[in-house]
Formats: sequence, structure tokens, C-alpha cells
Amino acid sequence: MALVEFQIYFPIADSVVLEFWDSRTKLAHIPMDIDSDGYWEKSINLDDGLYHYCFFINNSFRVNDPQTFPAYVLENGKPISSLVIENSEVRKLNYDSANIEVEYIDMYAGTSRLPRLNREFSNSDGEIGINIDFIKVKGIHLVSFVWVNPMLEIAYVSDCIVSGNPSGKGQAVQASGWITTDPNNQLIPGKWHLVVLVNGNEICCLPFYIRSYFYRLQQGRVIAL
Repeated sequence: MALVEFQIYFPIADSVVLEFWDSRTKLAHIPMDIDSDGYWEKSINLDDGLYHYCFFINNSFRVNDPQTFPAYVLENGKPISSLVIENSEVRKLNYDSANIEVEYIDMYAGTSRLPRLNREFSNSDGEIGINIDFIKVKGIHLVSFVWVNPMLEIAYVSDCIVSGNPSGKGQAVQASGWITTDPNNQLIPGKWHLVVLVNGNEICCLPFYIRSYFYRLQQGRVIAL
């Protein structure tokens, strides 16, 4: 747990509210206090983990923390600021975190995590995932996986943090994301896309296919579901 101090300079504002997310669930809507110099401030205790936030000004528009750059995108496309707490240390995602390179990307099916090079999957695979190998990693980075179905709707989003020594030699780090399916939770067959973002910037958009390989009898015929 750590005490996190939020601050923004907005002397002409009548009100500022801190809007706070843990992953993609809004945790809090907290009014902030203004000091005599025009800084709106609020301090709260938070457990270790990844958080996202923005400032809601005059109940009309949102701005990011000027100490960060927009590294997280909500479903409505608006970016907000991010921070991570690890071992009670608070680190905000900012331009000092910009040291990272992608070495290799593959997609896999099932728990074996063997690469599926043709990127063709089925609803019987149980798990469809992606592994990304990063190199020269310094600082802390937010990796987001956005799964888009054949209807061009966002079906699922997940995040993970990769980090390396900010002052030493860059490290090699792997990030993973996945989506699961079973007979009671089938994914729409067709052409999907997996969009990968690092610190809010798209690094790739991978097309892949989900085939329907569950069958049942209908009027004496075997059909795919």
C-alpha cells in the first residue's frame, strides 16, 4: 500500500473530480480540494496494482495528469493517465518509460502455448492467446490487448505491466494475453483482430480466424455450430 498524491493546476475551475479506475472498472469519483495557489489536490491510500485516472473539470470535460502521457484508452476512445504501485512504490507512466522494443510475437491455442502460425483457431481450443517478447526494456510500460470480433466490436480487453531496471541495462521481458472459449461461451466465428498497444500506442493489429468446430444433430444431419 502507498499514499498517492494527485495534483493538477487549474485555478479557473469551479470543481475538479478525480475519476479512478482499477483495470476497466471505475473505483471512485472523488472531489478534490483547491489550495490558495490554484492547485487541486487529493491524497489516497492504494494497494499494489495498476490504476488509471483522469480529472473531471467543472462536470463537463476530462483532462489527463500533466505528469504523465495518455497510456490507457477506454472503450469510448478517450485516453487517461496510468500509474502502478509495486512494493509500495508509486510509478507513473510518462515519457521516461519510452525505452522498449518488440523482438517476437506469436499466437497460440490451448494450454500448451504452442505457436499457431496460420492464426486459425476454433471454439474447441479453450484458450486463444498471444505472447510478445520485448527487449531492451527500461522503466515501466503498459501493454494492452484489445480483441475485436467479426462485427468490429470490442469483445474483450486486458492489460499487463512489463518493467525493467530504469537505470541499468535493458532487460528481456515477455507479455501475454488471452481470451477463453468453451461450448457455453463460444466466440463468434469469422475474422477477428487483435490490437496490441504499448503505452497507449498501437504496435500491431493481428488478423486471425475462429472456426466453428462444435457439432450437433439437426434433422438427421451433422452441422457446425
